Formats: sequence, structure tokens, C-alpha cells
Amino acid sequence: MRRRHLTTMGHALKHSLVPYDDYYGKVLHETRFGFSLKYFAALSVFLILFELLVTFVGFGKAYPFFQLDTGIRSVIEQIPHDVVINMSGDRLSTNTERPIIIFNPDITKPGTLLVIDQNANVQKIEEYQTRYLFTGSEFVWRNGSQIMTYEYGDSYFGSQTLTMPIGEIARNAVLYITALYLVAILFIPIMATFVRVAMLFVLSVVTYVLCIKIIPKLKVAKVFQISLHAVTAPLILQSFLTILGLSVPMSFWWFNGMTVVFLIAALYEAYVLSGRSK
Repeated sequence: MRRRHLTTMGHALKHSLVPYDDYYGKVLHETRFGFSLKYFAALSVFLILFELLVTFVGFGKAYPFFQLDTGIRSVIEQIPHDVVINMSGDRLSTNTERPIIIFNPDITKPGTLLVIDQNANVQKIEEYQTRYLFTGSEFVWRNGSQIMTYEYGDSYFGSQTLTMPIGEIARNAVLYITALYLVAILFIPIMATFVRVAMLFVLSVVTYVLCIKIIPKLKVAKVFQISLHAVTAPLILQSFLTILGLSVPMSFWWFNGMTVVFLIAALYEAYVLSGRSK
């Protein structure tokens, strides 16, 4: 049964990509809507999973989630595993006399991102050439050309004692990031496919309005069903461009415009060239 389904999907993919043997005429007159929807969903999920796999193994960075993850991992790896930060009253202290220096994970902007130095003063931010500095008494950050400060005594910590084992937290964060990967791999394909289906319906309505005068027999439902097959080539091309990291100017409009062109061609084949009468 499973092999038969794969064979059927492969047949649909091949004919949707290069329609011959009156394929779109068959979609119009013989194919059930449920099959077309399942075909599109399977194609979309497969392509997204393929993109995620390529991103995961490091050949590309297709999704913002994975770009953010790279930066977070780079920061985490720089935190010593035994570091503990204590906040008592208006004082910050660590269990080490050495400053904790975190370098910027963005290689296009090399330098220091953050320093924790309980013995430092405000002027140290210039010496460290960092954006953020935690001293023993205040938080200092660079805002453009200005140096801003925030005293701990004016915050919530003024009457609290807090111990943060940031080294242990960083060590365990890798497990949480891995869990987020698994959630993303399950969640992204489903959500992206729902968005694509909604977008295809909108494009189908637009195409219906554009073509109704030329092809009076059009029905929105059938235009939408045919779009689920006609989008095959644009979808595959979009995935490979994403994987290869090739940017397309105005990609949103480029993809939707290409989808409309392919859909109009599919409608012309189904309603005009197929030679069938309903």
C-alpha cells in the first residue's frame, strides 16, 4: 500500500512538473480535490524538510531560527562551565577574579560583545572595546557614541539575593537548543505548508479574476485544485535557490508571479488544449 502511494505521488510529481498525456485535463475532470491537496502537502513538507536538513548539516542558513541558533551556540561555548554570578543587594560578584569575556559571534563585526568584570569601572568599557559591561556595581552599555549606565541598587535586585550558575545553564542550554531543533523540524513544515495553501488560494482567486473572461467555464474551486499541481516547478525552484543561498530580488513577488504564470498555463491546457467537454 505504501509503495503504491509513493508510485502515485511520483506520477503526480512527474506530470505536474512536465504536464503531458493530457494531465491537467485529468486533474480538471477526474482527480479528486483531496488527492491534489495531499499531493501538495506531501511535496511542500518534503521540500521544507530537505531545506532544514541541508541547513542543519551546515550547507546553508535558510531559516532565521538556525541563524539565531548559530549565534547563541557561539556565545554559550565561550562561557566557562564553572562560572557562578551572585547578585546581593547592589553588588554583583562572580566566583572568579578573572573577567569573563564574550566575543561577538557575528564574524562580520569582530570584537568584544560582553564582559563581566566585578572589579571594573565605567571607563573599562573603552579598554575592553565591548558593547556591554557588567561591573561590580552597575551595568554599562554603549549606545552609539554614548555610554549609558544602570546601577543595580535601583533595580529589583536591591532587596534580593540571587545566584545564577550561568556556566551550568550554558552547558544545559545545548540540550534545550537540540530540543528546539526537533520542535522546529516538526513545526516549520506544517506551518509553512498551511501558509502556502492559504497563499495559493489567494493567487487562485486572482488568477480566476484575470482569466474568467477568456475561459468562461472557470470555477474557483477547480482553479485552486489545479494550482496545487501547477505550483510544483516554482516550489522546487524556490527550495533550490534557498538551499544554494541565491537571493532573488523581490523574491515574494517573483515567486507569486511565477506561480500565476504556471497556473494560467495549466488552466489553458486543462480547459482549452485538453479537448474535453465537461
